[in-house]
Amino acid sequence: MGRWRRRGTQDDFAFGRATPRRGLESIVNKRGPNRFEHRPNGASVLFIEHRTAGLLECLVDTTDFLKVHSHRWSAQRGKKTFYATTLLRSSGTGVKRIQTRMKMHNLLCPDTPAGTTVDHKDRNGLNNQRSNFRYADSSEQAVNRRHSRNQTASKFRGVTRSGRGWIARIKMYGKRTYLGWFQNEEEAAKAYNEAAIKIHRHLAHLNQTEAR
Repeated sequence: MGRWRRRGTQDDFAFGRATPRRGLESIVNKRGPNRFEHRPNGASVLFIEHRTAGLLECLVDTTDFLKVHSHRWSAQRGKKTFYATTLLRSSGTGVKRIQTRMKMHNLLCPDTPAGTTVDHKDRNGLNNQRSNFRYADSSEQAVNRRHSRNQTASKFRGVTRSGRGWIARIKMYGKRTYLGWFQNEEEAAKAYNEAAIKIHRHLAHLNQTEAR
């Protein structure tokens, strides 16, 4: 006799406790889809695992939910953030069958313009809502990276200590441009802000300085 299974209610499906609908069962892998939760703000959360970080939340638009729910997702650690990835299997058998790993934002944006990639505005690779996507080339993506700190670095982006003062520089297309030497750290930060607005426009990440 086959094992009895309770049929999932509407509430069970909404909170990821029920077996997915028959149309999805044939295309998920053996481990099944991720647990999920639909939220009233139009976002859905998929709970994905990382072997050391544990269970993480991945956001997608509810309108995109069925596109991603048919895959089993796990978390992959990048340099500064985590990304949701899945394993895709090509057609064929044996040694001719190729497995490739794809990130969720690439699955959702298959028509990315040549020379660009999908960038996450808030730098959170697990926020895959479309409002958080933008297309950027490698140089523009570098603008969106977090400010690194070292012994000579300032708390401000584009500013480093030089003797008793501060130097402001900005980088674009691999070239670092000198903006000047300043006695005051905030003045150097403001010089960076002005250059960033001219060069990077809407992609610029500005230093937060005190208004005077």
